[in-house]
Amino acid sequence: MSRSSPRRVHVLLIETDVQTMAAFIVNSLLVSHGIRLDAAALLRLRHGWLWVPGSGIRHLRPDADSSEGWVRAVLRGRSLGARIVGDHAVLEVLPGEALCIEVAANAGATLCRGSPGGARHVVITYGRTRGRPRAKPHLQLACLERCWLELAAPLALSPAIVNVVLDRVEAGLDHLLPTARA
Repeated sequence: MSRSSPRRVHVLLIETDVQTMAAFIVNSLLVSHGIRLDAAALLRLRHGWLWVPGSGIRHLRPDADSSEGWVRAVLRGRSLGARIVGDHAVLEVLPGEALCIEVAANAGATLCRGSPGGARHVVITYGRTRGRPRAKPHLQLACLERCWLELAAPLALSPAIVNVVLDRVEAGLDHLLPTARA
């Protein structure tokens, strides 16, 4: 793993349309005045994965038309800082040891407390149901620990919410997070 490897990786495990892909990338990597340089997005494609490291992307804008055009350009072969990798190369771009958080969108409003503050890397996977992948192969990661998070949010918006939660935990404000409902 290189020195500039991302600390936070958002992984979309299911194949989806360009509009959702664009929104997922924007919500994973953009902040109000720039790009999260220590974050990355990894999206499932029909044949392989789209690797989008925040530290290397160029010309990504938050508006829907621009971001969809950006994704289409990357899928047609323009680099723009992103690249398509095969299934065999996926584990080369992901950290081997990380805190893994699995997120289910539209499944409630329960937040569980993990310990991302102490983890070197956090890998967040989207598009799962409890314990079972919803589609295609699932990533086998050697994790230090796992945490389950349920959000009442669309899949493409979930990374933005998860980023806010993790930012608060990393800032030592995790006591302000909602507790799990009974």
